[in-house]
Amino acid sequence: MCHSADSRNSPETGVLQLALITKFSISFPSSFFLPAGNAGSKDPVTVLRGKERLMLDKVIAMIDKMSDTTGKCASFLTLGLVGFISYDVFMRYVFNAPTEWSTELSTYVFGTLWLLGGAYGMLHNAHVKLDVLYERFPERTKAIMDVITFPIFLILTGVMLWKGVEFAVAAWSRLEHSNTVWGPPIYVVKTMIPLGALLIIVQGLVKLVRDLRVVVHRGKGGSK
Repeated sequence: MCHSADSRNSPETGVLQLALITKFSISFPSSFFLPAGNAGSKDPVTVLRGKERLMLDKVIAMIDKMSDTTGKCASFLTLGLVGFISYDVFMRYVFNAPTEWSTELSTYVFGTLWLLGGAYGMLHNAHVKLDVLYERFPERTKAIMDVITFPIFLILTGVMLWKGVEFAVAAWSRLEHSNTVWGPPIYVVKTMIPLGALLIIVQGLVKLVRDLRVVVHRGKGGSK
């Protein structure tokens, strides 16, 4: 028993433990962003990194599913948008009796659709961008450019989240209504601002991880 305790505290054991920690510390930053693999390896460092990557992949899949589902659900708002705009046009030009609520409601519904669909658009790479040169670059160069410009994205969406929370809290605190003739409650609509910003920030973080994986993996000799 004493021999076992001495061997655990021997200089050789300490050197081996230090080497293992150093190996993990050096290899972790880049390997964390590589696709999960080597699940059958008995190397403790490889097993640990594999488990962390698998956990990260599960979180990414969950966020992707959330963005996709939110966007698809929000898309049904277009049916209502078309419906009541058509109704207003019909009433306006057939009976000369335009509605008091159609234009305002259209604005709120379209704003909600735009906010809740932002993360869906990012997931499916559907946002408008200046791609005259961008699309000519190889995938790794695109990923590097996306990583470099990510702070700009984070600042803009972060301000949107910050101010959106302020708007929503203020609107709920006084149960704000529109000052139009129709006068609908708009505190629910203002809540969509921080919610939409949060969704797109989370999906943006997922895209950042994917871009880093492309940069690291292809930088290590992966396929072009």
